[in-house]
This record gives sequence, C-alpha cells and structure tokens, in this order.
Amino acid sequence: MLKIFFWLVLSLLPLALLAENEDKILKKSIKNLKLLPEANEPQRQMLYSALPLAQENPLILEFDEVNEDFVRYTLKIIRCEADWSPSRLQNTEFLDDYNEFYITDYMQSFNTKMPYLRYQFALPKLKLSGNYLVQVYESDPETDLAFQKRFFIYEEKTVITAANGNVAGVAQFLTQQRLDMTVTYGALNAQNPHQQFKMVIRQNNRWDNAIYNIKPMGIDLAQQKLIYNNPLSEQTFEAGNEFRMVDLTNLDLLSFRVDSVASQPNYFEAFVEKDVIRNGWVYDRRYNDMNGRFMVGARNMRDAQIQGDYMLVHFYLKSPQELSQEVYLFGELSNWEIREDFKMSYKAPKQAYEVAVFLKQGIYNYLYAFAGESKADTQTIEGSFWQTRNEYDVLLYYRPFGARSDLLVGYRRQAEE
Repeated sequence: MLKIFFWLVLSLLPLALLAENEDKILKKSIKNLKLLPEANEPQRQMLYSALPLAQENPLILEFDEVNEDFVRYTLKIIRCEADWSPSRLQNTEFLDDYNEFYITDYMQSFNTKMPYLRYQFALPKLKLSGNYLVQVYESDPETDLAFQKRFFIYEEKTVITAANGNVAGVAQFLTQQRLDMTVTYGALNAQNPHQQFKMVIRQNNRWDNAIYNIKPMGIDLAQQKLIYNNPLSEQTFEAGNEFRMVDLTNLDLLSFRVDSVASQPNYFEAFVEKDVIRNGWVYDRRYNDMNGRFMVGARNMRDAQIQGDYMLVHFYLKSPQELSQEVYLFGELSNWEIREDFKMSYKAPKQAYEVAVFLKQGIYNYLYAFAGESKADTQTIEGSFWQTRNEYDVLLYYRPFGARSDLLVGYRRQAEE
C-alpha cells in the first residue's frame, strides 16, 4: 500500500511542477501582455515568444497596467527543463548579469478615456538554449508575483522535417490532426538518442494542450535519424475549429462583428454580435483567423499602443439552456488561461451566456471553452474538424552526456493549409 502511495505521488509530480511554471497573470490590472522578438510593427505582434540563441536582437517584454501610478516592477529569469520543471543550473551558467532587473521604461497613455501605463523591458542575452520563465513582481518574489510568462531559446543543431500524418480510426480522422516528423541529428554526439532526445509539440502557441516527451518509433543509427511516424502514437491533437473574430479598431463606425458601441464617462463599451454553439455544425472556412492571437490597433492613430483606448467588451453565447459546465472566454486575450474574470454567466431570460472584459482596441480571436482537468476543452462548444487550419511548433530537446540541463537543439513551425 505504501509503494502505491509513493507511486501516485511521483506520477503527479511532473504535473504539479508544470502547473507551477505555467503562464499566469495574478494582478488583474495587467493587460495586453506580450513577449516578442524585437521587430517592426505591426507584423511583430504575430511573432512568438521564441528566439534563436545566435540572434543579437532581444526579446521584448511589454504590458499595460490600467493605473495612473508608476510601479517599479522587478524581473527574474527562471531556467526550466523540457517538461518545465525547475532547472538545477545556477544563474551564472545561463546568464552573465545578476538575475534581478528593474523595469523602469514606461509611457503614459495619451488622450484616452481610461488611463494606463505601457511598460517595456528588453531581456538580457542568455548563454544556453532551452526553456525559460519570466517572473515579474512588485517587491517580494515570494508573495507579490504579478505575472509570469514562458519563452524558449533555440539552436539549429538538428534538421526537422514535418508533414501531416494519418490518424488511426474513422471517427478520429474526422476530428483530429497529427504530424509525422523526421529528425537528423548528425551534428550532435548522441550516444543514446532514445534517452537523450525529448520532443514536444504544441498547437497554436498553447502550452496547456502541448504533448510532452514524445518518443520516436524508429532510430536510424547509421544515418543518425529519429523517425516519428506511428499513427497510434500520442502525437495527435484535437483539430478544433477556426477561431471566432471581432474587430475593435474603430470607435466611430461599426467594424467586423461589432453590434454597437457606447460611450461612458470613463470608458467605451462595445457589444459583440451574439455567437452560437458550433459543435454539430459543418466546418466553415469563411475567413482567415490568427490562430487565437490578438493584434492591438486603432484606426487613424499613429501609435495604438499608447493611444488605443480600453473598451468594456460584451460577449454573448446563445444557449437555450444552461450547460453542464462553466463556460469561459478563451484565447490569447485570456493569456491562454481559464481565468475567473473571463468566466461567463448564464442569463436564463436571454437564453445566453454573457461576459464583459476590458480589451484594448484591436483585432481579437477567441473561442468558448470548458475548464478541463489539465487543458481547456474547446471541442464541446466549438466542435472539431480535421480541415481546421492550425499552427504547430515542434521542439526537440537534447541532454548531452553528463549535462545537468536540457538544451533546445531543434525547432520547426508547421502550418496546416
């Protein structure tokens, strides 16, 4: 009995570590959080929290705080392993600077109804590839954590090829997607490739449904190749559905899927056209989405990052009766989290779920989701279709013989067409 208890504790430990180092915003006044490579706008907003180790341009952390008073935030960088458990490396092994940085670069919003401050910080260059976590806090890192966000630094020491793979089972074929991969690792001295390599795949920039520690079906030692092509393996995702979209860039004219806009003394309100449950519908490829992301922007404004206004945006999901689980608004707009402030309430007289959240002017993708045990469940409300256009990240980690940490030695982005 005691052995069973310890086995259960050990089996749950990786999940606990992963949950501890997940993306999360604890301070509700923090909005519009992005961690992106330095580049020109607006294309930059469509990039990801990733950077090649050899690149000189830094990752830039940016966020708004809906507050008129400056707060001197402190930032720390935490190194993590392939499964996001804490690394045993010392700070000096991956960082040349003292690991405590003050965020002092900020701008005040200009000519907006709702005042806010726009913070910015360029992350220091890191010496090792792999997984990292940015933690930002006000005073005490143990008690005053404002938010934390994951990112990764990668090397191109392997060659990864990826293609759409076959899904086993007729029902699964209609609702799921998977990738077949081949990895050439000749530049690395891998003595035990089955143990030294770990593959992770994520969908649409999400970590909550990422698949970890995928093992190859075959290893070609002569050509130094890893082969991932088993249709019965775990590298299969629910395909989901195309993201819903709303355009909040214009305060004067009604933009895409905005039913009305109202001006309140201290803020604007926008009312989004009512949505319907799509599970059971046919696949609809009506317009191109951004795979769950958002892009800040405002019509006739030079710099929407400090001139764009925050709006109280009302979302509605029609439902003739209350569903069996609580419903959440979900996407990058919620930081890919199941968050209490994005939980919808059911209004029986209206036969609809409602939620109102403050969003900066821009274009937003979103879905409706249930809170699953370990990941958001979007399929129950949105449906799942094999035709859905998704983006996948393939990340290959490697632990050199005798090393104490995982390096990220291969990265490939694969888009479903």
